[in-house]
Amino acid sequence: MLLVIDFSDASWRDFASGFFDYASEHTHWNIRVRQNTAGLSNMGRTDGIVLCIRPSLNELDHAAAFSVPIILVGMDNDLRPGGHRHAVSIRNDNTAIGTFAAEYFLSLGRFASFGYVGMNDDPAWSRMRGEGFQNALAAENGADRYRSAFPEGSDGDAKNLAAWIRARPKPTALFAACDRRAIAVLEACRESGVAVPSQAVVLGVDDDRLLCDLASPPLTSVAPDHKEEGRTTARALEQLMAGHVDKVPKGMLITDKRIVERESTRPVAPVTALLRRAADFIAENAARNIGASDVARHLGVSRSLLDLRFREQRGETVAAAITTARLDEVKRRLRKTRQSIRSIAKECGFSSANHLRNLFRRHFGVAMRDYRTTATPDSDSMGV
Repeated sequence: MLLVIDFSDASWRDFASGFFDYASEHTHWNIRVRQNTAGLSNMGRTDGIVLCIRPSLNELDHAAAFSVPIILVGMDNDLRPGGHRHAVSIRNDNTAIGTFAAEYFLSLGRFASFGYVGMNDDPAWSRMRGEGFQNALAAENGADRYRSAFPEGSDGDAKNLAAWIRARPKPTALFAACDRRAIAVLEACRESGVAVPSQAVVLGVDDDRLLCDLASPPLTSVAPDHKEEGRTTARALEQLMAGHVDKVPKGMLITDKRIVERESTRPVAPVTALLRRAADFIAENAARNIGASDVARHLGVSRSLLDLRFREQRGETVAAAITTARLDEVKRRLRKTRQSIRSIAKECGFSSANHLRNLFRRHFGVAMRDYRTTATPDSDSMGV
């Protein structure tokens, strides 16, 4: 089979790692690698093609003429109306990446403005990341998008980007389409005299570790699971080559991603306000059988990012904080009321009285009845 891929970007190297891992474990392919699409019309005999570089229509026509499975990675099967019948598309969910970036910024606290710096030639993946980011921030008066007619990396682009950043209300949260674009944002911040992260926080995509670690300051990045994308591609190609066409969707999205935090978003003091809002909501609603997802929904951030903030600042998860708040309410009722333990368990959101008894003893080292007997109405000798 033929793999057409450009190894210059870390994301594609990670993709290749996942692809070759799966191939070595599950197949006996003879894999030929090319780093450009030139010569697809003279590629010789092959049983399958994976294209990680966008081909021209003519090049894809030549490849499709072989009537073998073709997987388009990082792009939609939209090179011709109706697509090619042998082609399958696999890419990251770029809209979700933009949404995830917005949720991450919201988990840091409040900003005076948000901005998106996409690719100047506006490829589909960059546009979708921007749309996801802007739509997720609609309740925060949206996010401005930087636009430039200058080529990326040119003096004109750098000067325009610096002026755009200088004019933004501070503190500002800036999301770039990829790590290379985020590096340009960091350089523009220095040029415009905007301090990172105190006046602007900057976030990229792909977690290119060499770029991110050497940036000044080191760059926080959204890390899509490129290795899983590679493994998914190899698995799909294996099924197609075996004739199981009906088992492979024509379009597949990779949704796994995480935040790799570095100094470009640290430290951000407003995170304490977010945690205070979370704690207030938990204290007020813990007895209503809420979960961590309810807290995240109330704050307008994702659960994973809220858990990240809790672990960083409080050394516990949101679920643990909810359990602690429920147990605090149990202790209050044991001290101040004569409610039965069964009734307290039900009203404080526990599945059963036995579950509450066991949890209470595990947390405080004493049985509930003994605590009720020894605790005075206005004391809390057991602590939290």
